[in-house]
Amino acid sequence: HGGVGAALVRMDLAENRLTVEGLALLTEALAEHGYLQSLDLGGNEQLGVGLTAKSGYGERVGNGLRSSAALQDLHLWRCGLSDEAASIILEAEPPRLQLINLAANLFSSELKGGLLRYRGNGAFPLSILV
Repeated sequence: HGGVGAALVRMDLAENRLTVEGLALLTEALAEHGYLQSLDLGGNEQLGVGLTAKSGYGERVGNGLRSSAALQDLHLWRCGLSDEAASIILEAEPPRLQLINLAANLFSSELKGGLLRYRGNGAFPLSILV
């Protein structure tokens, strides 16, 4: 399709060796030019370590996600997320987020239990897959 008024609404970067630096740049761009409704980042297993490193990328990703006004679905399955990395993502919950897929990450049983009960802070009910 394309043409005047066309906008990217779904992006699939699953299993693309995306780095946390690339994720930070992507989420910052989404915050400024965001029509994207669905983002699949699954299978980028190094993202979790990068989010929790002292590099500042976690904060940049969080700020970008928090400002991603159109994002409804976020897929972070098998991204090497720890409990700490999941907290960064959940605290940055985009305002229209309705689904977050966190399956196949190695979370503690406490966090998994909390995720199953969590319904989000936004205007829409949030479904979490773990």
